[in-house]
Formats: sequence, structure tokens, C-alpha cells
Amino acid sequence: AFAGWAQGPVTVTLTADPNGGPGIGKTLYVHDDSGIVEYAAPFVVSGAGSHHLIWWSVDVRGRIEPPQSGYVNILSAGVVPTLMRAVARRTFRSWSRGRRCAARS
Repeated sequence: AFAGWAQGPVTVTLTADPNGGPGIGKTLYVHDDSGIVEYAAPFVVSGAGSHHLIWWSVDVRGRIEPPQSGYVNILSAGVVPTLMRAVARRTFRSWSRGRRCAARS
């Protein structure tokens, strides 16, 4: 899960690895309850609160990877918990069979 809370918008990058398979056809994601979106480029998650992300890839033969999920947590303006004062960056990673989702504030 996300290793803390960001103090502002977070850019999310999804990267798929075919692990020697036939190749990645596409990667899809859902941000909160936005509906399914085909991933084309890094996207920004903003607004205070905990944002749920679900993502998965489909290979060129149509085989669907089991969905992965995680959270991007963003603080309300002006809130700085003690543990965040010394930390400038937070990284969110979820590794599963070579798939990677990284978000940096």
C-alpha cells in the first residue's frame, strides 16, 4: 500500500512487463469509481483523501491479468503530520508478476 500521505497532487505511472510472454496489448485502470480507462500516459491524482486505484493488463492474445489495487493518500491543505516533516517524497509501489505502479509526490 501507499507508504504515507502526500501533501499535494500525485502523478501515477503504470508500467507493464510481459515476463517473456507475447506482449502487452493494453493496461487499464479505475481511479476511485471513475469507470475503466485505458492507460496512455502518467495521470495526476489530486484532492484530499484516500483515492483507490485498480489496474490490470491484457496481453496481445487477450489474456487478462488479475487486477491489482492500491491507494494514493493526499492530505488536506495545511495538514503536516510530524512524520512527514522530514520526508519530501513518497513512493507507492506494488509488484506483482512484473507489473509496477509507482506514484511520486
